[in-house]
Amino acid sequence: MPSFTVLNSLKLTFDELSFGQQMLVLENLKQLKLGMIHEQGLSESKKQAADAKFLGKILKGISKKYQIAKIEKTTAKEMNKGGIDVYKKELEQLSRGMREFGTEVIFTFGKLEIQYASKKDFNLDYREGIDQFNKIATEFSKIPDEWSKETASKKEQEKYRNAEKKYELAKKDILNLSRREWRKRSGFVY
Repeated sequence: MPSFTVLNSLKLTFDELSFGQQMLVLENLKQLKLGMIHEQGLSESKKQAADAKFLGKILKGISKKYQIAKIEKTTAKEMNKGGIDVYKKELEQLSRGMREFGTEVIFTFGKLEIQYASKKDFNLDYREGIDQFNKIATEFSKIPDEWSKETASKKEQEKYRNAEKKYELAKKDILNLSRREWRKRSGFVY
């Protein structure tokens, strides 16, 4: 968890978020940091290989994954020395984006779950349909995109296609609910 001094300085954005949104911001920050560490590892590894002599290049080529992992570990240690204060700008940007986009996130069974359709946009009559859509969308989002490719097994491709069909039907239903809700609110008679 970030230090209170950094979070207090971000009070205007971070504190306005729900607990689930705050947790998603912190998870996104973690992923951003991991990406930065990986990029640094690759770039430093390439630089070291380019600077090495002939035998060094061969050795570094053979142990490339090890070399990258070693550099990533060193980079992670260096990045952690500054604490969360180093990521103040990124944390503020992620918090602001979460607030502006208004993504609803709930924390269930120790896991974050994005609510793709917001209940606040619909009246109570449609809550069950919204819950169903969010459940199907979450299930579909957990299936790797690689399963849609020819390189996936037949079973994986079938699971992907079935989940995609289910999602497309649920999406069609939620769009119809949305249209009905809009018509009700605008007084549109059809």
